[in-house]
Amino acid sequence: MRILLSSELFFPDVYGGGERFAFEVSRALVEKGNEVHVLAPRTSTAYPRRRLPACEVVEGITVHRLKGKFQYGSALSTVPYLTRLERAARDVIRDEKIEVVNAHAFRPCLPLFMASQRRAPCVATFHDIYSRGSVFGAENWLRIYGLWGVPGWGLEQLILRLPYSRVTTVSMTVRDKLSRFYDSSKIDVVYCGVDLSKFPNRRPEKVQGRILYLGRLIQYKNVWDLIRAVDLVHSQNEQAHLVIAGSGPLSSEIAGLSKRRTYISYLGRVDENEKVKLLSEAQVLVLPSSDEGWGICLMEANAAFTPYVAYDIPAVREATQVTQGGLLAKHRDVADLTSRIGYLLGNPEEAYRHAEDARAILARSFSWKAVAERLEKSLLKAMAR
Repeated sequence: MRILLSSELFFPDVYGGGERFAFEVSRALVEKGNEVHVLAPRTSTAYPRRRLPACEVVEGITVHRLKGKFQYGSALSTVPYLTRLERAARDVIRDEKIEVVNAHAFRPCLPLFMASQRRAPCVATFHDIYSRGSVFGAENWLRIYGLWGVPGWGLEQLILRLPYSRVTTVSMTVRDKLSRFYDSSKIDVVYCGVDLSKFPNRRPEKVQGRILYLGRLIQYKNVWDLIRAVDLVHSQNEQAHLVIAGSGPLSSEIAGLSKRRTYISYLGRVDENEKVKLLSEAQVLVLPSSDEGWGICLMEANAAFTPYVAYDIPAVREATQVTQGGLLAKHRDVADLTSRIGYLLGNPEEAYRHAEDARAILARSFSWKAVAERLEKSLLKAMAR
């Protein structure tokens, strides 16, 4: 197949699970013999001084880069880029004889859908959605972004009502949310994957007491809950210490706090090699998030023989039922979070068994090759309409 894909960010801007999914699945699709073209911003948010080429081949993926950049929390400034994205998508579909378009939520969905009309089927990939529940589905946008969330809610409502050929998502949990907008027969679940070759193939040496947070520093991730839990764990176990790796709106506050707590370290954004090293050294990864579509960092922790503790929210519960790779704590219950973290630190052999068993499941069913095969089937269904 000749496939056109676009996500909000693309390699080298890999911040979270969505960007990781887009890059890894593109690479795996190429390895399976498909021709993959990607549209992405030319200005990198991770390396703003680095001038990326207008067109380059990255691990077999043809990446077409457009003038401009994408920024979270800056919807209006992204409009000129999205206008160029729609025009560029039309050109690539025509010039490269694209057979199917895969738009990764959120903002690329509208321009790619418009560009694909009467030219190629369009499949949308959603990692999660905020629009659900009461208040017309706006309450999560308002909770996370305040009044600035209203434009985001409006855009999401529009994107969720476009008549895509098919829709894919990363969990049964998100599929259930999407079923309010699409017939379930049009939704395919394509779980995330993990590349085990990047991680140790045997039990690594752990840093005693090391607790790791790896991800965006944004309100709904509840990093402050984790910090309060670590305060309590450290009062009972002086070896306990927290390493925070990531960036986001809370970065400056977290950096300031780390200077006042000797048992908390803030590293900021880390590269892929450092991420693997941190996951391998940690005794436990903690994800105290209120909103997740799946939680790819949980799989990456297990790949490094590290168990996790996470809040018991639907998508994370689903991931844990599949892999059994960690423990769940009651949502927003800091005492329970503290107890689970302390338990894994105090029982390293049981903690290791959780991660080892999960890693075996990942090896069997969650390679990126397997993910690409599932996505490929969905794309073929769209082409067969």
